Amino acid sequence: DSENMGIAEITRQISKTDRLKPNFNSYDKVPSWDGEVYIYDKPNCNDKSNLKVVRVQVKSHRKILKKVTNEIKYKVDRKDIENYKNNGGAVFFVVYYNTSQDIKSEIYYILISPIKANSLLADHFYEEEIKLRLNKFPNDAEKITYLFLNFYNDCQRQTSFVFEPAVSIFN
Repeated sequence: DSENMGIAEITRQISKTDRLKPNFNSYDKVPSWDGEVYIYDKPNCNDKSNLKVVRVQVKSHRKILKKVTNEIKYKVDRKDIENYKNNGGAVFFVVYYNTSQDIKSEIYYILISPIKANSLLADHFYEEEIKLRLNKFPNDAEKITYLFLNFYNDCQRQTSFVFEPAVSIFN
């Protein structure tokens, strides 16, 4: 199944780190999320006392990219972005994969913090799908760890004032 192939690729990448632990539900019916990534304070730690959680959404497509780029555009449902705004943000992944072992999968992501979600919703007020720019996901374990840790910290700071009116560059 397509979703599980993408989740397997994301899990493989995140499992390279020593502070992150992916937790995905296969065949889930939860709207807007496919699982979460746990962030531990120390390497190789399973201490649940100071556990941090980032929600994750994965979209997978069996497709060979003719040209691998550092950025793609992808349409995301407005209701999902509203959920990210109201529930502390999410990391949104798009995975392009091929069942052939000799062709590498390509993973792209965007960090949708509560403030970013609020801004996207304001800038695309009448659109049911919002086209987003996703960047190529890093391959380096340290970069992946800091990406999640910094995103978590940003989302925590933003949660208190996300419901203030959005500032739009188009207003």
